[in-house]
This record gives sequence, structure tokens and C-alpha cells, in this order.
Amino acid sequence: MLIDTEAIVLNTLKYGDNRLIVHAYTRLHGRMALMVSMPKSRKGGRSLWQPLSQLSLTCSLSPGREIGHLHSASPARLRPSLSAHPDKLAISLFLSEMMSLTLKEQQPDPHLFEWLTAALDMLDITPRSVANFHIAFLIRMAGLIGFGPDMEGSCGALWFDLREGRFVNPDRSSFSSADIIPAQREGGGPIDLSRMTLSNCHLYIMTHGERAALIDAIVDYYAVHVPSFPREVSSLKVLREMSGR
Repeated sequence: MLIDTEAIVLNTLKYGDNRLIVHAYTRLHGRMALMVSMPKSRKGGRSLWQPLSQLSLTCSLSPGREIGHLHSASPARLRPSLSAHPDKLAISLFLSEMMSLTLKEQQPDPHLFEWLTAALDMLDITPRSVANFHIAFLIRMAGLIGFGPDMEGSCGALWFDLREGRFVNPDRSSFSSADIIPAQREGGGPIDLSRMTLSNCHLYIMTHGERAALIDAIVDYYAVHVPSFPREVSSLKVLREMSGR
């Protein structure tokens, strides 16, 4: 079956000397794996398959086979600042890994695809600080996939229940679960995330330690709710190094 679809590149795996296995999230077929033959010259090669590149693809899918065959690919949207801006690059690598670990369905979700497209466009063009962009992105993406946290009560809560996805106030000693984490700033007081969006996340002021703890909590939250989520997200180290400059 020959199909034409837009796709967002999640990750690539080298296969032999001149081929890649590309995992992508597509508009028409959800997650898809493709075998891509690379040109012998470097020009027009791997740069097309950078994480979060958005492409127009023509590919063939055979029943019973997990990997499709690519016939042609061309840029659908250009996002030059994602690779040129160091902070945006670190965030892009982190988000592409989180998306790759989370977006596993081989069923289309046009609404999710459109939101991802708009969000990545915003990351590319914004002149404002992107220090909190990945926080707002992952909170919203969790909601679109079906396990979004209940943000009501985030302003006054002392604890957050990762498994239940809600803020709670009882004394910590009443909990035996390791899924209960603090919901307070380093010096006391809440971090109110109930109104954070991609458009206003630059207005939220946090210390490096507060931001790092919040990202760790979000990754832990995904680990609780996404099957087979790994114990470590490799790009998180790069993100921490960049944000701690």
C-alpha cells in the first residue's frame, strides 16, 4: 500500500553502512517505522532526518511487516532555530526522546498531530525565553494522550500523587507510596502550574534547582503512566547541562 503523509521524526537508528531505520509520528498512521536508504554523498542526507524534522513522505506499507519502505521525502516545515539555537536544540532533543518513548500508537490522532505541529512551530519562532517550554509542552501532551494531571489545587498543595495525577495535602507520613512527591518551591510556597501554557510559560520564574526538580517530577509522572518507560531518559543530562549554564 502506497501512502502520502506528513511525519515528525522521532529518532533514527543506523542500519548497515548506508541505511537508517526512522521512527516517526505521522498524521495518517500514527507511529511508523521506515527503512531509509541514504545517498552516498553527505549533501541532502542525514540532515533531513534530524529529530523533530517535519517531512512530507511517500512510503509503502506491507501487511504483516513492521517497517515500511520510503520512496521519497521532502521538508514539510522548516524550523531552523531548533538546530541553531543551543537552548532550543537541547529542548528539541529532550522532547523528541520523550515523544519517542510515549507516542507508540499506530493509530492516527489528527488533533494530536496538529497540536504537535503548532507547538514545535512556536518553539522555533519564539524570541522569548524557552527555559520552561518543555514543562508546558509535556503537561499538555500528557492531557492530549489521556493521562494529563489534574492541575486544580496546584497553588496550595503540599504534595503531588504521581499515580493519581493530582495534588494532595495530607501529611506525608500518612502515605506509604513512593509516588508522592513534594509540590513546593525550594524555599517554601507553591509553584502554580494550573495556568501555564506554551504562550505564557516564559513568564514563570524558577530557580535552576526548582526547574530541574519539576522536570524530574514530570519524567517520573510519564514513567508511572507510560508502559515500558525506561528508568533513564538519556537526553535529560544534556538538557540539565544546557539549562545550568
